[in-house]
Amino acid sequence: MRTREKEKKIDYRKKEREGQERESSDTMKFEIDHLNNEHLVSVEGYHDEESRVIQALQFKTNIKTSELIGYEKGKKFSLGEKGKKIIGFHGYAEMNLNSLGAYFTTVSITKSAKHGGNIGHQWDDGVFGGIQKVYVGCCMNRVKCITFDYNNGHTIVKRQHGWSTSFLVEFELDYPNEFITSMDGTFTGSRAIKMNITSLVFKTSKGRSSPTFGIVTRTKFVLETKGCAIVGFHGRTFFDSLSAIGAYFASLPLPPTAEKLEARGYDRGACWDDGVYDGVRKIYIGQCENGIAFLKFVYDKDVRMVIGNDHGNKTPLEVKELELEFPDEHITAVEGFRGKGNRSEVEVITMLRFKTNKRTSISFGFESRSSFVRKKEGYKIVGFHGKASNMIHQLGVHVVLST
Repeated sequence: MRTREKEKKIDYRKKEREGQERESSDTMKFEIDHLNNEHLVSVEGYHDEESRVIQALQFKTNIKTSELIGYEKGKKFSLGEKGKKIIGFHGYAEMNLNSLGAYFTTVSITKSAKHGGNIGHQWDDGVFGGIQKVYVGCCMNRVKCITFDYNNGHTIVKRQHGWSTSFLVEFELDYPNEFITSMDGTFTGSRAIKMNITSLVFKTSKGRSSPTFGIVTRTKFVLETKGCAIVGFHGRTFFDSLSAIGAYFASLPLPPTAEKLEARGYDRGACWDDGVYDGVRKIYIGQCENGIAFLKFVYDKDVRMVIGNDHGNKTPLEVKELELEFPDEHITAVEGFRGKGNRSEVEVITMLRFKTNKRTSISFGFESRSSFVRKKEGYKIVGFHGKASNMIHQLGVHVVLST
């Protein structure tokens, strides 16, 4: 059974091919299956300050994201709070939706049952922000030792269970951008007193799976709550082995909030904004005798390549390519110069140079009157925006906290 949690209706304008505008009203449904622990975590949208009308909305739950309803026009906004869910809305509307706000409540943490035996030393790590590393030691067809590196804000808390072995296999996560979402395992033994965990596999929010720790046996179990992350473990150890294990679940947190750094350059040309992604894979730079004429970025979003739009205009000169070693390499800063070209009175970006956590690129273009830098210490660049005509006039960036 599916229950419709919320239905939104927005009115917006669509441009016809001949340039005329007509009024259009579409009702689109976005269903939230709250009976399956699904809940609304954020709403993003665009608000046009000139007309004072919300142009687009996009709804995100702990499981899925709606399509963008409307147009990417105006200033982007986001309604969401870490560790909370949306339970209601407020706002203002006349003929159109002018403003929107939300009511939040804390998402509860759930504790699963333990799988395996029911005797032995009981342990309970409690709840943390997330898990950074897991270490597993196996011997004689059983899991002998398991250790977790939990993140508790700015500190790492280590918890070890079972007898440590000389050979531990490590599984590291990209916290806070990656979380354990489920754990598969097997155990053996016909009676509770003889049960031992024999294998474990961890799966993450980025679609990765750990190696299989141990040997898979007949009796299988899964620790998983849809749309949630594992934020702690509890279990039992019997003599020198792991005999049972369970988990604490919390709603998957919102991704890091991006900050938009103002573009540098000259107020000329049309505005463009590629938006926010997980990272940058490639940059294409085109030049001419007057400066930077063309830019195009290839991004990564949810382990998928996203090709951005063309900005500016390609010239007969070769378009240069800068490829990053994604996901291990990310852009930390953009340096450049702005001024008038060699044979032009138009002020443009004349040179760009990109810095990453591993290197500094060559300089594209030539130095001119004024230099600029777009960066924020401790952050990485995950998107670009600016202004362009047949040349690039401004360039700015979106940044998120680097981990």
